[in-house]
Parts: sequence; structure tokens; C-alpha cells
Amino acid sequence: ILSGTVLGKLTATGKFIPLVTGAGDGSQTPAAILYEDVPTGAVDHKRTLTLRDSEVKAGQLIYPTGADATAKAAINAGLALLGIITR
Repeated sequence: ILSGTVLGKLTATGKFIPLVTGAGDGSQTPAAILYEDVPTGAVDHKRTLTLRDSEVKAGQLIYPTGADATAKAAINAGLALLGIITR
């Protein structure tokens, strides 16, 4: 999973995963941005996240596959609720 990926937070476990639009497990709500790459796999990894009060370049964010301009705007609005402003 690459740095800049927008993450959601699973309600049941509190773990962060790449945002999944349309999900119902908490991962559909923007909760953080991954600050450093993490290898994929079954093993959990501790990594640095951007969780609040920062500015980021929207062009550097990795949105869910297939996210159109409307979906990206909605995700950016969700990040803004956390104090993460996209420019």
C-alpha cells in the first residue's frame, strides 16, 4: 500500500485499511492518509499516518480505484472534517 493512500478505519477492530467506498464496516469513511509505504499481506504493520490538522496535495493522494471527481470531492470533504485540508 503506497504512501498517500486515503484510509478508512474498521469499526470492529480499529485497524486502518485503504478506503472502500460503499462499504459498511467503517472503511467507507475517510479517517487518515498513509504517510509511508506498507507491504501488503496478512501481517499487521505499524506505520505513520496523517490523522488530523494538516494540509496535503490532493494530486499526491491515492483514492479508491474508480473514484471519479465527485467521489474524490466527497472524500476530500470527509478529510476536511478531520482538519486535513487538500490543496
